[in-house]
Amino acid sequence: MIKEKLQRAIRRSEKAYKAYQEQQFYFQALRIYRANRKLYGLLEDYLLVCEEREQDEVCEYLFHLEDWMNQFKEHEEKNKNYTTSFIFKRWEGAVAFPKQFVEKLKK
Repeated sequence: MIKEKLQRAIRRSEKAYKAYQEQQFYFQALRIYRANRKLYGLLEDYLLVCEEREQDEVCEYLFHLEDWMNQFKEHEEKNKNYTTSFIFKRWEGAVAFPKQFVEKLKK
């Protein structure tokens, strides 16, 4: 059950990201933020029930989302105009998007 919820939350996040790639505006980034916030909560729940061999990967995904959401908040504090350009570049030292683990969760 939790895995299906994760899959749906990932799908929502990916759709929001795809729209953001076409128009890198604050309102598009806000959609990603809201989707990722929900995904983050589900990942925290999943961490408590997943196999031990997955725990490190779940933590890495959580760390990636924490870094992303912190960066979002920093940008948001500077400008909240919905149609302002809102471009992300991963911070130096921030955890990269765990693409392989996400693909595994989607199966």
